[in-house]
Amino acid sequence: MSGLPPRAPLRIGFIGFGEVASHVMPGLRAAGLTDVTVHARRPEARALAAGLGATASADIGALADRDVVFACVPGSSAVDAARSAAGLPSSVLYVDVSSLDPAGKRAAAELAPGDFVDAAILGSAVERGHRVPLVASGPGAARFADLLTPHGMTITVVGDQPGEAAAIKLVRSVFVKGLEALYVEAFVTARRLGVLDTVEASVAEFLDTRPARDTAEMLLRSHLLHAARRAEECALSARMVAESGLDPLLSAATAALMARTASARIQVQGRPTVAQSVALLDESLGDHR
Repeated sequence: MSGLPPRAPLRIGFIGFGEVASHVMPGLRAAGLTDVTVHARRPEARALAAGLGATASADIGALADRDVVFACVPGSSAVDAARSAAGLPSSVLYVDVSSLDPAGKRAAAELAPGDFVDAAILGSAVERGHRVPLVASGPGAARFADLLTPHGMTITVVGDQPGEAAAIKLVRSVFVKGLEALYVEAFVTARRLGVLDTVEASVAEFLDTRPARDTAEMLLRSHLLHAARRAEECALSARMVAESGLDPLLSAATAALMARTASARIQVQGRPTVAQSVALLDESLGDHR
């Protein structure tokens, strides 16, 4: 047996108590972290926190004795939240889970007390609670994983600089939210044309045919080879979407991207991997800012 005394239960704090915090906090309490204090400006948020078993306060100073403080505020408020927390003790682990760009996370890190953690949620806290996957970076990321993983949180440390986790989340959102938008544009158009059931089945069959990594490799490789032909097809798709009465935001952008790749005249040899295809595109397309 170890001669070390048992570690005292962590004292958890939250700044803000909206959708994320109200779904993460109950899971932490169920995992044994029952000493929870919430700082929230809105009376209804404080009432919700108190109803779920937390101590709720309008005073940021109520978090002064916390070991870990989660900042769960909208991205537009994240820097202000860090500024308001600046007077908390340097021993606190400050975990910013807001949706913010890398520059914003770095700005928050400059103001926040203690070790800063840029934590990005990759999934739905509503569905998975405190077990929702997180990527974490910043000087406190390793400590964050060490302290909270034993309580059921799913944390992958991706670097020691604030902004690295935020970059992963936002680039991932280009794909995930873009796919969501594509579903909207394609399926609304299909409904207007009376072919929704067939299109839905065809899309599902395409996505179910192979593992996602193989699909990415196949699409990127064929994009390099067939972008010119696909640009023409996508222009026709965009016109059809417009004729259905829907603004072809995604269709037109897809046609433009295909045409951009075609104009680069990229030379492809063999069967490139995802990384190799992306490198060819990166080197050929230049800086379009």
